[in-house]
Amino acid sequence: MDIYGLQNSIKGIWNIFIDFLGIASYFNTPTLNVTWWYMSLAVFLVFIIPLIIEIYEHTGVCLVFISLFYKYILPETSFTIYFTCVTLGIFCSKENILVRLYNFKPKNKQKINYILKITISFLFMCVLLYMRSYYICVDAFTSVLCSYICMELRYNCKYIGKMLCFIGKHSMNIFLIHTLIYWYYFSGLIYSLKNWFLILSALTLSSLAVSIVVEKVKKRIGFYKAVFVTNRFYDKWL
Repeated sequence: MDIYGLQNSIKGIWNIFIDFLGIASYFNTPTLNVTWWYMSLAVFLVFIIPLIIEIYEHTGVCLVFISLFYKYILPETSFTIYFTCVTLGIFCSKENILVRLYNFKPKNKQKINYILKITISFLFMCVLLYMRSYYICVDAFTSVLCSYICMELRYNCKYIGKMLCFIGKHSMNIFLIHTLIYWYYFSGLIYSLKNWFLILSALTLSSLAVSIVVEKVKKRIGFYKAVFVTNRFYDKWL
């Protein structure tokens, strides 16, 4: 816990509190895990997305095109970098894009449709991943394609669909946990596997295992009941 500067107890406790709230990036204070920068962005999005939705209602898809040029309009921050993800996500939700893609049938046979659409989407996603090194905004479109592919697999492959649903429930925890495993505490063990597929599999499974334990602890201490009560209070009074 030296990372928080506990030698100075007051400052150390303050740093822990700020990291606990997920806003260390805004206060430029130490964080236990560098990947937790996302929490600061997520907290900000909770407050800013209603405003962005309101703007979208008046501008439509033009807002998505404007967000593609964030670097020429706004200073580079975690929010502006992923601003396109936000605007494109709102556009896809409002226009029901994923469902439209799923219902699109270029051929008469369902199985051919399924294979053809997944193949084309995957190839486009590979192109976007290559372009990412030049322009990170393509992450937004990669995310849409990845979500669409998962949707197709979810409803057309029974066992893969169940697996994706299970991993999806733990995906946020996996994201917040994985850096602790492969970077901070078990890097030697993870990278000793040497093969990229084995490394990725080991990291995913170990992160998933920790997430399962975390979820059991959260249920045991009544975390979700507290969230439910808080949401009821929010809906009633705010």
